Amino acid sequence: MKVHGFVVALTLVGLVAGLGAVEYKQNDEVPFVEGKEPPQSTDTLCWCLVTKPPVMKQVTKQVLVRPATFYYEVTPAVYEDKTEQVMVEPEKTVLVTVPAVFKTEKVRRLVAEESYRLENVPPVMGTVEETVVVKPAYTENVVVPAQYKTVTERVETSPARVEWRKVDCKEKGVIIHRRESKDDCYNMVNVPAQYQTVTKQVLVSEAKTETRQIPAVTEVRKVTKVTKPAETKKVVIPAKYEMVDQQVLVTPATTEKKTIPARFETVTKKVMVTPPGKKKVELPAKYETITMEEMVSPATLVWRKTDCVEKKYKSFPGMDAPVVK
Repeated sequence: MKVHGFVVALTLVGLVAGLGAVEYKQNDEVPFVEGKEPPQSTDTLCWCLVTKPPVMKQVTKQVLVRPATFYYEVTPAVYEDKTEQVMVEPEKTVLVTVPAVFKTEKVRRLVAEESYRLENVPPVMGTVEETVVVKPAYTENVVVPAQYKTVTERVETSPARVEWRKVDCKEKGVIIHRRESKDDCYNMVNVPAQYQTVTKQVLVSEAKTETRQIPAVTEVRKVTKVTKPAETKKVVIPAKYEMVDQQVLVTPATTEKKTIPARFETVTKKVMVTPPGKKKVELPAKYETITMEEMVSPATLVWRKTDCVEKKYKSFPGMDAPVVK
């Protein structure tokens, strides 16, 4: 349970059974622990959760207004004129073509390429026995319905739970802050679980479809068919050649490499004697003295014992709580 900015008084009755009784004087305080309830009360007093304000003090500190930094002053470069030889055109290699050498000789030349002609051969017919399908095979689907059974069981309709009852709280010696309430006190009530007997249908086996195969019906018949199909016969016509004069390559064309030397010129240009530089200038950090409040100890939550009177309400402040009927 998380509580922010208001007082919650809890009357804890019978939460820890069989433990020895511990007596507390009025206005006793116990430190608050997140998720842990206060000790069991054996008297008519209630535990109230109250906020103790923080403790502050005045301190004087030096704070940084501007951090230490730096900047650079740029020094320009120094140049002078220098005469030197530069390459205008680099050395290069060119290719010179040497033509090929040919001679005349008799060669066999193709006059007409190999070809072919197509001759059609008619089909040959005959009577043969053949098995034909009178009625094709098929499948038949049969639906099997689903099977159920009736079962009875006891089910929980409402789980066991703990509810809060709101009661009046008499504050004595408690500091009430601006966002806190002094009238929010609660009792805890145990509500048992509720059950009901239910009868329902349970599926034993699902509905399904069975497939039945029906074979095909066939018979033997005499039919006239092509025993040898028509075909096209290919007749090859051989190629024709003749002897002719033809230029034959004796030496193929070649290339030779020729080197052209590089060409230079004398030029004058500016060169850098001293490169540009920079000088580092540092600026120290700047501080100021200020006075401020500093926390010595933070605000804390404590359980404080007070008187309370039982009274029923509808809700718990700041959170969802069960309605007390």
